[in-house]
Amino acid sequence: MLEVFATRMVRSINGRPVRFLLDTGATHVALSADLARELDLELGPSSLSRTANGLVETRGARLQRVDVSGIELYDIRASVLPNMAGDEVLLGM
Repeated sequence: MLEVFATRMVRSINGRPVRFLLDTGATHVALSADLARELDLELGPSSLSRTANGLVETRGARLQRVDVSGIELYDIRASVLPNMAGDEVLLGM
């Protein structure tokens, strides 16, 4: 049986504080289109992704720097979901 763990934390993307939802059942980083605009992310073309909620429209983006508890990662691939609500970033494994 697969167990999924989720917890919330405040960290940063490109130096800007954001709230992450760490989800061990997710495979990618995902964020809302509103937050992507606030972070001034350049978006790629539209595509479809399969999620726990079915097929959804997404746009690709690159996060220059992600800081999670002092661990800095660079050039991270992310999915921007136009219909995602809220300002939390889904931090997948």
